[in-house]
Amino acid sequence: MKYFKIMFSVILFSVLNASPAVAIAPDGDPLPTPEEYAEYLNCHFFECSEYDNFYKIINKESNWNPTAQNKTSTAFGLGQFLNSTWQTVGYTKTDDPYIQLDATVAYIKQRYGTPTNAWKFHVIHNYY
Repeated sequence: MKYFKIMFSVILFSVLNASPAVAIAPDGDPLPTPEEYAEYLNCHFFECSEYDNFYKIINKESNWNPTAQNKTSTAFGLGQFLNSTWQTVGYTKTDDPYIQLDATVAYIKQRYGTPTNAWKFHVIHNYY
């Protein structure tokens, strides 16, 4: 797994309380990609070694498409949250990939503890 220095400011309002995070790029620098932001969040709230499993979940669920919509349910976004799932972590359904990642981290932390545990569940049940 690559390690990198993130060259932007992130104001995090306690993911444990499921409050939104705001990414601010100083000096007009571009925002990080959703994948870079996900890696940052993962290393901040879990062990960095958990990122591979976090990545696999998002890749399997949405192929990193923040507007992915399940054809047979309300599952939407990177983490394919049902409408009711958004509410369990205190977020509102959005197409913003950064807020979706914040919500996904909060959900995994709340329900499984780690991305590895979430991925193990996903492998068995084909959802998490």
